[in-house]
Amino acid sequence: MNKLLAALNIFRKGQVVANPTAWKNGQITGSVLAGFFAALIGGAKAFGYNLPVSDDQLLAIGSGIVAIVGLLINPAVTIASSDKVGLPASNTTNEQTISPITGH
Repeated sequence: MNKLLAALNIFRKGQVVANPTAWKNGQITGSVLAGFFAALIGGAKAFGYNLPVSDDQLLAIGSGIVAIVGLLINPAVTIASSDKVGLPASNTTNEQTISPITGH
């Protein structure tokens, strides 16, 4: 239970994950790959590859990728890797780095 609370605590202002650089690099890589795969699927059909999905299904897949990465993952990683943004800080005034793995 303490690990879950520690993981949720990284979304508070003034808290940050142990290695924010790695989190930011992962965020950028994930965003680029999501766009690349969405474009790859659309481009394959445009170049004559017969994919077993309709245009409506391709639109739904692309919208799902944008929604998951753009609306859920990117904000969460931004908040977790920055001590300047997030939920209101707790009553304590000391700022610390919290590892979501160990909870310390």
